[in-house]
Amino acid sequence: MIAVTFAVPHESHELRRAKEIAGHSVIIAHTGIGTAAAEKRVAALLAEHRPRWLLSSGYAGALDPAIVHGEMFLATNFTSPHLLRQTTARRGTLTTQPRAAETAAEKSTLASETGAQAIDMETSAIARICAAGGVPMLSLRVISDTATASIPVPLHISYDLAKQRPRVAALLFFLLRNPAHIVPFTRFVRGLTPARKAMTAAILEILAHDAEGSGLL
Repeated sequence: MIAVTFAVPHESHELRRAKEIAGHSVIIAHTGIGTAAAEKRVAALLAEHRPRWLLSSGYAGALDPAIVHGEMFLATNFTSPHLLRQTTARRGTLTTQPRAAETAAEKSTLASETGAQAIDMETSAIARICAAGGVPMLSLRVISDTATASIPVPLHISYDLAKQRPRVAALLFFLLRNPAHIVPFTRFVRGLTPARKAMTAAILEILAHDAEGSGLL
């Protein structure tokens, strides 16, 4: 069995409906956003199941201006060496942070401070739990926002981390009070669909490669 994790169901939309995983021993799980939620939920996942390895996926923000929207990013610092060959995605270092980098200036500062090329909010916690449980891990993210782009709506407005659910009313209120953000926000949301589809295709390719190489799916 292989476990594939995402922060939220929106990220796994196509994969959960993909006919290509039918018959394979794959479990799809959602960790929630942030390290606290991810650590708790992955620990519960590994306590109930014993995957051969775990694929941690989802969206990530780019810190390197050379990385484009929708590009797949393999975090070498969170991937078991023998799993690196599972994908030809761009390789680099991922940093996990307690809050999103929401402006180009924040991303530039974080890149200088960490030396990382991309950022997320869960992977380090997932890696800790996998390491403690002796489960190999592959970290593969798709870039949802580039290093030079700002996120139109701050995460703390659009999402309640404590309750792990969207803040729909707060989001609408923010957009009503800040109409200049409506078009950028709409463009950002629309951009998630092709990014998610690219991520799904990359994951399906990895699963197919694993099945051909080991016959253990």
